[in-house]
Amino acid sequence: NNGEPYLNDFYLPANNSQASKRYYSFDYGNAHFVSLEVVEDEPLSTAQINWLITDLFGTTQTWKFVYFHVPPYSNSRHGSALKVRKSISPLLEWFQVDLVFNGHDHDYERTIPIKEFYPDKRGVTYVVTGGAGDGVYPSGASGFTAYSESAYHTTYVQIDHSVLTLKAIRNDGTTIDTLTIDKGMNRF
Repeated sequence: NNGEPYLNDFYLPANNSQASKRYYSFDYGNAHFVSLEVVEDEPLSTAQINWLITDLFGTTQTWKFVYFHVPPYSNSRHGSALKVRKSISPLLEWFQVDLVFNGHDHDYERTIPIKEFYPDKRGVTYVVTGGAGDGVYPSGASGFTAYSESAYHTTYVQIDHSVLTLKAIRNDGTTIDTLTIDKGMNRF
């Protein structure tokens, strides 16, 4: 039913110009989270793009995270959503979003920091974390892949002020991948 059970069962801030629960943002600690509605490989709506620009421009939080379903960078079954990449990735790079989380492909894949549109910026790391539901897909690799694996997993992020640690953990408890970003030392 087009997500109605999800929309009815959860409190989702409708803090956008359309008062839609399908995309929103919130702050938690020193982090800013943005949830976008991206279902297929289609560009974001103009209303959602304009809202995203205003939202990211207005945040003063140390950390910026964006999450949505279809990945702009992926080497698994569905591959990269190129229309999504073209419509959103330049904004994510410009506003120096730290991490982007996606699903759709049922594997784990983390990119290197992507600087495709603004090479002078720090770069955005994309994480496909789709290994917790229905069967896993084969993983792949390309020039933008830092690590990928076909495995059931969960992704855990811990922030201690200016240090972020990401761990992807298999369902047997072993670690797949680890990433540390230390903004206090300007090391990424």
